[in-house]
Amino acid sequence: MLMTKCIKWQVGDQVLLRDVRVKFHSNRVITNRPFHGPMVIKEIVQGDPEIGKAYKLQRLGGGKPLKFLITADRLKSLIQTGLYIIILSKSLISY
Repeated sequence: MLMTKCIKWQVGDQVLLRDVRVKFHSNRVITNRPFHGPMVIKEIVQGDPEIGKAYKLQRLGGGKPLKFLITADRLKSLIQTGLYIIILSKSLISY
């Protein structure tokens, strides 16, 4: 039996932002890096309980917040331990 559990993002979580865009006429289609970051969740926005949450992100070094809100499906968790960086998908975790 496969169980999935949805984990919720919180303010202060360190994340990577997925960017699926590839520039027109780019020769980097194969080597495109789909994740940008690291970033920190600064604010969680949810106007209507029927609609999912959106997140306000800021670069980890204290840069300006991003202009647009980001949905949870574009985020990945960033956990740093020593010299190793472990990337875990936090949208769905299977047991």
